[in-house]
Amino acid sequence: MGYLDIETDGLTVDFSTMLSWSIKRKDGEIAYDCVTKKELFDLKFDERIVRSCIEEIKKYKIIVTYFGTRFDASFLRAKSLHYGLDFPGFVDEIIVTKSGKEVCKYNAELYHFDLYYLVRSKLGALSRKSLENVCDWLGIEGKTPLKKSTWRKARYGDPESILEVLDHNRADVKILEELHKRLYSFSKWTRNPL
Repeated sequence: MGYLDIETDGLTVDFSTMLSWSIKRKDGEIAYDCVTKKELFDLKFDERIVRSCIEEIKKYKIIVTYFGTRFDASFLRAKSLHYGLDFPGFVDEIIVTKSGKEVCKYNAELYHFDLYYLVRSKLGALSRKSLENVCDWLGIEGKTPLKKSTWRKARYGDPESILEVLDHNRADVKILEELHKRLYSFSKWTRNPL
């Protein structure tokens, strides 16, 4: 199981660049990558880090996100299709029943659990369902604020700002894992594909 978060310079995939990604292995280390100034200026943009993120994702059976259904996974899927990369999907499996009948079964290569929908369902009375607000309410520390100027500078390749965004990204996967542990007893696992 891995906890995934991406950081981008905007919310629409066709006008935005992924700046960094982080995946924390359950009770383990964090894998990560970030865009470089050279890639931005050479107009390579985020193709390399989208590729490295997908390669890392494929090492897991389950990916946990926060609002990843609507953003992180959607963003990565759209970017991978744009760049012609192989994003995890469904695989056909032919099963022969006891009666000898062949049945086609579709299995996801990778499953996805989005904590946002668990929070919305089980903590719906909170004023806001943002990761920051939920962690604040539950006393989970580690959410790091970033100035608007940091995001703007990172968009244009400022190395210091990109590293600040990456640090913020790595902090997010740590608190995501902590939030998952706190809410685990309220979880109902469903087999949703990434």
